[in-house]
Amino acid sequence: MAGVEDDDDDFFVEPLLYDEAQLFAEMDAEREAHLRAEAEQARKDEERRRRGAAHRAVLNSILERDPKTGREVYTRYSFTDFSIFDIDEESLVAPMRFTNSGYTRGLNLQDSANILSVKIASSDRGFPINVYGTIIARDSVDHKCIYIFNRHREDYQTITSEEWRAAPTAVAYADGQMSGPSAYCPVSPAARSAPRRIATLGT
Repeated sequence: MAGVEDDDDDFFVEPLLYDEAQLFAEMDAEREAHLRAEAEQARKDEERRRRGAAHRAVLNSILERDPKTGREVYTRYSFTDFSIFDIDEESLVAPMRFTNSGYTRGLNLQDSANILSVKIASSDRGFPINVYGTIIARDSVDHKCIYIFNRHREDYQTITSEEWRAAPTAVAYADGQMSGPSAYCPVSPAARSAPRRIATLGT
């Protein structure tokens, strides 16, 4: 029977060998990977700051104080990421899309709205007034501008009574049609009456 001493005599440890050049190469590769990761994170942080600043700049440009309520309100569409969305871009999607197609199984029906006219509900300036500005509709197709009414200060329209109704002047959406589950219609016309007073009619 073999004793403990015999087991110790048979035990052999092979010397630890390593390639020094390979070890340093792996260390260099690990260090370079770490530097690349840091640089990528710094780039992402800078991009996040840039986009955040761009988004806030647009939001600040459409934020105004309502003189009647004393509250600050957004005067235009504000439900998107303005670092990648142009708030002034006009929609090029044609109206009445797919209306010549019948409903088939697998398609989802959605609501739509046709803006046929715009009416002044009231005016604290009286009549007649010269109205200019923009009425922009947006829908969930692309959220871009659909111009319902668009006149410059020198191209005003004279309104003689509350019965006036403005027909849509949109080009891409000739009938003012909006499609999709959600639609937005910010109104920002202004009016001027003698002697050239400016009055905001609605937002």
